[in-house]
Amino acid sequence: MSSEVAARPPLAGVVRGLGKSYRVVRPRVRDAGARSWLRMLRPPATVLRALSDVSLDLRRGEVLGIVGRNGAGKSTLLKILSRVTLPDTGYADLYGRVGSLLEVGTGFHPDLTGRENVYLNGAILGMTRREIDMRYDEIIAFAGLSAFTELPVKRFSSGMQVRLAFAVAAHLDADILIIDEALAVGDAEFQAKCMNKMSEVTSQEGRTVLFVSHNLNAIRSLCTRCVFLSDGAVVADGPTGEVVDAYLSSIQLKDARITFTDGDAAAAAQVELSGRTNHFGAGTIHIASVELAGVDGRPGRIFPAGDECTLTIDTRLLGQVQDPIVGVRLKNSLDESIATFTSRHLFPRRWSDVADDPELVRLRIPQLNLLEGEYWVDLSVTDGVTFEAADMVERAISLHVDSPPPDRYGGGNQEGFVYMGGWFEVT
Repeated sequence: MSSEVAARPPLAGVVRGLGKSYRVVRPRVRDAGARSWLRMLRPPATVLRALSDVSLDLRRGEVLGIVGRNGAGKSTLLKILSRVTLPDTGYADLYGRVGSLLEVGTGFHPDLTGRENVYLNGAILGMTRREIDMRYDEIIAFAGLSAFTELPVKRFSSGMQVRLAFAVAAHLDADILIIDEALAVGDAEFQAKCMNKMSEVTSQEGRTVLFVSHNLNAIRSLCTRCVFLSDGAVVADGPTGEVVDAYLSSIQLKDARITFTDGDAAAAAQVELSGRTNHFGAGTIHIASVELAGVDGRPGRIFPAGDECTLTIDTRLLGQVQDPIVGVRLKNSLDESIATFTSRHLFPRRWSDVADDPELVRLRIPQLNLLEGEYWVDLSVTDGVTFEAADMVERAISLHVDSPPPDRYGGGNQEGFVYMGGWFEVT
């Protein structure tokens, strides 16, 4: 036996050949006449494959991150490991007590108070009343909800429910702690508190944590190992940095990312969006294309830091939209929002006056003060009265920011998100 194998921590559980399918059936219609028509119009029941031959080894004292797009099977896997649902094939054996936080409100009764739900949720997770009595004050202090414990949980916000649920799960003497992306509902301060707690229970108490999140920074900083799921199957399993990079690469490929150099930047500056499958919204407006340009209107997708950038969005009116609001979100390669631009009254005319005609919307950013790297642009148009999304396209186009000229920012910062500029003086 090699020293590397011998040094591995003991197993906390094994997962072998897990498979899970859901049968998508047509809803029942009581009216016989309508039922006969719908029978001809609707497709037959289909089978959705949520997991396919998933196998993993869980090690004691590790934080295992699980990443993947929505619908990849992450939550289904955690539900099977938490014994909420059963697999169709394969098995999962976890060694020791399991505590889980899956969805907001899971294990809570809306009409019971916060205090009563601590005991209810703790009992569901396998804690005895004596254990809960001993830890109750610590649980409430961690959640920061001492002023609300006698209120019914239905009066709690989703963030308050997550606070209480995580506090209960984290203070259970569980060997394995399973955390779904419900933590994203909490505020930044509480998320940081949860990260510290998860790090503490693994490093100091030797527990195992399974953590699903779209926050890739949290995955990178917290997880010692990562698994990438796609279409219900394990695509990669290994060191966190390598797996996250593989996940980001797959996103770029699936979004039809255009690679370009200085020579063909102008040709790649305009992206047609009509063929994209990731349009979301009511469909009353269609975002047809987007184009990037730099100084003097020159098309391009490569910008020196601090240069001007203009986005031109080509839209088509397909329905009624009142006082449309255009949104542009700039994100880094980790899917973190860097800046958001919205306009309440960008259009002086009623869109109904120009129906079926293209409508060009331009956003001018005078200075793109971003650190060198790859960035993405999300686009949206929202009805300004109902606030319903008319059309949204994530990762509509990418752009690259180069390092600035040497004299532009002086002694500017080299880490973070933006260039601030600045100089040191010694007196």
